[in-house]
Amino acid sequence: MLKEEFLKMQRQDLVTKNDKILDALLECFEDILKNYSADVEIDPSKTVEECYKQMEDFARKNAKNCRYCFTPQDTKMFVEKYLNLEQKSSMFVKLEDFF
Repeated sequence: MLKEEFLKMQRQDLVTKNDKILDALLECFEDILKNYSADVEIDPSKTVEECYKQMEDFARKNAKNCRYCFTPQDTKMFVEKYLNLEQKSSMFVKLEDFF
């Protein structure tokens, strides 16, 4: 599914949950995905909620003194890997973005 459809579906799913942590993670998803073209395909089985669960499991396994902190860069890398986007990250500037 295209990124805008994916984000719309995630927003709709989270409206009923009223969870501030998931809402914040969705904002991270939106911020990360804005750097990708509109035609990027995302697996529709992926969800913000499942990504959060995987992040939580990762943090528990890697905690030091019962603590773990995701930096903004760590969060970006984790989300890109979860969405299978890490190899597609754009290092190029599109000239049409400036017009």
